[in-house]
Amino acid sequence: MHTGEGAIKTPKPRHPRFDGPRLERAFAVVERHVREGHLPAAVLAVAGPDGPAQIVACGANATGERVTAEHRFCVASVTKPIVATAVMQFVEEGRIALTEPIARRLPAFAPAPSPQGGRGEDIRLWHLLSHTSGVVDVAWTPDTIPTREDIIQHLCRQALEFPPGAAYRYASDTFFLLADMVASSDGGATFADSLRERLLAPLGMTATSFRPEEPGFPSADLTMIGVAPEIVAAWRTWFAGMEHPGGGLWSSAADLMAFGRAMLHGGRLGGRRILGARSVALMTREQTAGLFEPGDPPRRPAYGFGWSRPGLTGQLPVSPGAFQHTGASGSRLLIDPQEGLVIALLAGVWGSPGERSDEVIAAVYAALEDPDPAPPPAGSGQ
Repeated sequence: MHTGEGAIKTPKPRHPRFDGPRLERAFAVVERHVREGHLPAAVLAVAGPDGPAQIVACGANATGERVTAEHRFCVASVTKPIVATAVMQFVEEGRIALTEPIARRLPAFAPAPSPQGGRGEDIRLWHLLSHTSGVVDVAWTPDTIPTREDIIQHLCRQALEFPPGAAYRYASDTFFLLADMVASSDGGATFADSLRERLLAPLGMTATSFRPEEPGFPSADLTMIGVAPEIVAAWRTWFAGMEHPGGGLWSSAADLMAFGRAMLHGGRLGGRRILGARSVALMTREQTAGLFEPGDPPRRPAYGFGWSRPGLTGQLPVSPGAFQHTGASGSRLLIDPQEGLVIALLAGVWGSPGERSDEVIAAVYAALEDPDPAPPPAGSGQ
């Protein structure tokens, strides 16, 4: 069991928005999860509008190598808002329209109608970004993994679950369609090259890659609950080889902080604009109002374009305008414009329970200084 003792802390000037001892308590929650063996390693980074307040890394890889803030982690579905931002760049340039039928750009895309009669030709770009297309993921497990071609064929032929726009069903494989639309609009460049040139490089996200073995930065281990290490290793190789745009990126705390702060500032960071403020507002607006995810009971998704809206569902102490994305590997990126706050949590356990990162988020918010109370009204006698 790896311990969180001797966690590596990146010192930063104390941020005026935080109560120092309470912020330390938030980092102690992460260290406890590592010390108790729930996570082999983890990194928590907290930032305000002007930059990181503190970054703490704890734990180690199976080889004994200490994990630092420089390590890449599999961020899983935190990939989605990054990819969605790249898609929105093409929307801003007028190369793709949110209302454009997918089949017009990708003629092979012809899923069978849903039982209720919805047609594949009715699916627009915004349906994919908001998980309301009716297209469902391929069913697979780490020891029975499909090829990229299998996934594409499934997306193009499988019957829709419901008519486009009628409900919500979270999907990852549909991001292959988004990636292919971007590639077809960028002069033949691969999606990974387009993403790097247009988004990652301008933000200085040099550690972020679909390839965890890419030189320049060390990578943290990835484990899966109840899955043998040799199967995890084969899955990791397969996932990296596919460059899965719905969950395949590896990134560092510093890189996620840069991306999160750019979103906090309406698409700008350090004089560079990667997206307009109106596009950021559109992405982070609830696009699924009135829709539910099938289940018992049905769940309100509160999802935008590549971002969820946790402040609308009432389970976290975030502001109503906060937006975030979580990943199956225990990763999380949360941006709260009202509080001027960015939180990035990186872990390496696929299937880690979401309540662990909820504990961290609640502890960070408890460290925010309370606003000065408003003075009592004149004549109130108080």
